[in-house]
Amino acid sequence: MDRRRYLATVGTLATVAAAGCIGGRDGVGSTDAPVTVTLDEWRVVPEAETLPPGELTFHAENEGEDHHELVVRQRAETGALEAVAAVGDISPGTYKPLTVTVAPGRYELACLMRETEPDGETEDHYRLGMHTTVTVGDG
Repeated sequence: MDRRRYLATVGTLATVAAAGCIGGRDGVGSTDAPVTVTLDEWRVVPEAETLPPGELTFHAENEGEDHHELVVRQRAETGALEAVAAVGDISPGTYKPLTVTVAPGRYELACLMRETEPDGETEDHYRLGMHTTVTVGDG
């Protein structure tokens, strides 16, 4: 991975960790079947839009050409988002698991990576459309 992608991923994960919000356990599966989340330019597509509460393992699969990450953020009634788990540095053609315990409510699945292209332009994965909302339980 080149330096700019590495720094983008590390920056996102550091922000989540600094907020004290990391809730997932990268690499640990749950007893239920994982929920596949496909990442590519410029989409985040979960296999289901409604999920059960409790411990879930997301199977974050990168089908794109860029490195991506998966950040799970809970949406409060006010609309504010709070990060609860993240897994980064998902190389093209690979996947990483992310296990997190979720309560009923609305959550956003997103890639928050930002990269600087050789021409100096910033490529913001989130602004390019890499986010979606899922409902857990009755939400």
